[in-house]
Amino acid sequence: MSSHKRILLFFLILVLIATLCVLVLLFGIGENTPQRVSSSHPHPSNMLVSPSILNYHTYIDPITRVTIDLPDPWTTVVSDQGRLAVFQSYPEGKYLGGESFLPGDTKCDLMIFPQGTSLDAEARKLRNGKDNQILSEEEFLLQGEYKAFRFHNFSEFAGEHGIFIADLLGQVVALNCYGSLLPFEEISGTLRLSK
Repeated sequence: MSSHKRILLFFLILVLIATLCVLVLLFGIGENTPQRVSSSHPHPSNMLVSPSILNYHTYIDPITRVTIDLPDPWTTVVSDQGRLAVFQSYPEGKYLGGESFLPGDTKCDLMIFPQGTSLDAEARKLRNGKDNQILSEEEFLLQGEYKAFRFHNFSEFAGEHGIFIADLLGQVVALNCYGSLLPFEEISGTLRLSK
């Protein structure tokens, strides 16, 4: 092989390697592999805060007075007063169970724990869960007064999901959202107690 052909082959290989590097950077090959991210970056790209909810309705649990605002097209499909409410952005019956959500579809479970439940103990359970890999975690004050934790997790069963737990003046609540996580931040930020 002549020296010109070797040099040309060498540069061709360099161009291929550079092209592969650019493709990895642009398209994030391996992006679907769950990875732990530092708590200094609590909001991965699929947890971006959605635009403000312009049209919404309010759900109030009649026993505990736990309150949350939801976008208007969302429905409450299950309500076990004082314990659980399930909200979804898609029509009832669209999914049978176990299948992946289509883009834009979100399901959120609002769990209301019994009085006396410790927020820190529930956060510890999430951290020590065998089935969940924590991708990010943040502790903060919700609305400047309620201690809260925000988790972004991955599990084999549920895929990526957001979990928000807070102590609303002694009433511990958790909001678990699956599917599209775009509305997760804004919806969870409306949790409060009504008078």
